[in-house]
Amino acid sequence: MSEVKSTEARKAMFEKLSGGDAGKGLKKSKPVVKSGLGRAKLLGNVKKGTKLSHVKAPDTSLTRAQKSAFRKAKAEAKGESFVEKLDKEGLAFFNEVAASKASEQVIAFLNAYWGEVGSQAEFIYSVSWDIFKYADMHAKGVHYVHKYSEGHALEFDIGLYFYERLCKFLDENKSWKAEDYPPSQ
Repeated sequence: MSEVKSTEARKAMFEKLSGGDAGKGLKKSKPVVKSGLGRAKLLGNVKKGTKLSHVKAPDTSLTRAQKSAFRKAKAEAKGESFVEKLDKEGLAFFNEVAASKASEQVIAFLNAYWGEVGSQAEFIYSVSWDIFKYADMHAKGVHYVHKYSEGHALEFDIGLYFYERLCKFLDENKSWKAEDYPPSQ
C-alpha cells in the first residue's frame, strides 16, 4: 500500500510542478553537444535501427583527429565498412596505396603501424615478403623470378595459399618460431 501512496504522491507532485495538466506546458529539450568527441559519444549510445537525420560533424574548432573519430563513430553506428569511414583525404590516400605495387603497400603498412609492428620488420622482409612473392608468382603461373612482374592485389584463394606456405615454412624452420616473432605468426 505504501508503494501506491508513493506513486500517487509522485504523480501529484509532477502535476503540481507542470502546472496542473500532466505533460502540458513542458518543452522538449535537445542535448547540446559542443565537441565532436561528445557528439560521437552521444551517437555511440543510440540504439541500432534508430534513424538519425542530418547529423553532421561540427566544423568549428575541431582537430582532424576529432572529426575522424566522429566520422568513425557515425559509420560504426550505420554499419559501414572501414573505407566508408574515411574522409576524402584518407580515401584518396587509401586508393593511391591500393593501386600501388605490393612492395609499396607493405612499406605504407609498416610506415602506418611501425609502433605496433616495427619489431616484426625482420620477419616481414625476410620471410613473409619472400613467401608472398612466390604465392603471387604461383597465381600468375610464373616459374622464374626474372619473369615475375609484381602485382598490386592478391585473390582470396591465393591469400589462403600464402598462409599455408607460411605455416609450412615455420614448421620446417624452427629458428623463425622464436619468442621474438609471435605477432607475425
